Amino acid sequence: MLGLKVPTSDQGSRNNAVDNDATYGLPSNQPFAVSFRSGNPVILKSPYVQNCTHFSDAHFDNANFETTDGFVGIKAGGVSNTELANDSITIGGTSIALGATSTSVTGLTGLTFDSGTISGTVGINITGSITHTGNIVGPANSGSDNGVSIGSTTNRYNTVWATTFNGEATAALYADLAENYLGDTNYEPGTVLVFGGDAEVTECTQKGQTSAAGVVTTNPAHLMNSALQGEHVVGLALQGRVPCKVIGKVAKGDMLITSAVPGYAIVNNTPGVGQVIGKAVGTKDDSERGVVEVVVGRV
Repeated sequence: MLGLKVPTSDQGSRNNAVDNDATYGLPSNQPFAVSFRSGNPVILKSPYVQNCTHFSDAHFDNANFETTDGFVGIKAGGVSNTELANDSITIGGTSIALGATSTSVTGLTGLTFDSGTISGTVGINITGSITHTGNIVGPANSGSDNGVSIGSTTNRYNTVWATTFNGEATAALYADLAENYLGDTNYEPGTVLVFGGDAEVTECTQKGQTSAAGVVTTNPAHLMNSALQGEHVVGLALQGRVPCKVIGKVAKGDMLITSAVPGYAIVNNTPGVGQVIGKAVGTKDDSERGVVEVVVGRV
């Protein structure tokens, strides 16, 4: 940037025509400072610049600079990109490298906008966190698919935390639909529960209880009533496929009911109304306690 102040004694003549063909300098009694890029001419176009022996062949480029009220400044519209390309500017501790197609900034610790918009086709690579107070909005689409994605099949995000989701879920990693209830204590996944006890659900303790509620979920695909609070909140699988604690032999398709062993199911293919927990999709060949996968919500 170049600043040039007209001497006070010469203000009256500053409207004189500028001689584009003459070479001028500053009066020796007027100090000034000039900073410019090497390789580019500094064009001094003012009738007040004269007799300067330190600017041999120096001049102002009137395509980019102009004189206003005795100062030389950059014209409206700035300096063209082609003239700035492949150079650099240092502002304070920040170095801005101006490439032919991209700009890199070294040492920048903050960027603040009072208002305005960053527009165009831009790639932003960030390794830290992004904090914002406004909305993140894609291209306008009148409510239909705008074709913009977050992540990809080979570049997935980890966990997305939000309050409300509005959209269409097309796949789920896990296999059961569960709901939170208050239990008498904490129960491990696969435990068979019935409605009752001191809270809402508790372990089964009798064979064929008609109060059968379901099986404690392991990894629910969807958990309802997730905001439930209490000392012992337990997720209960109501529909879908889930590991289940069983006692005795099990074949695929067997119906399971509550057993007298607390928290375990047992096979009964002629159950009464309200007794069925689900149907087995796995097998178990011994009479001991174990775990098989069952489909709950199937009578």
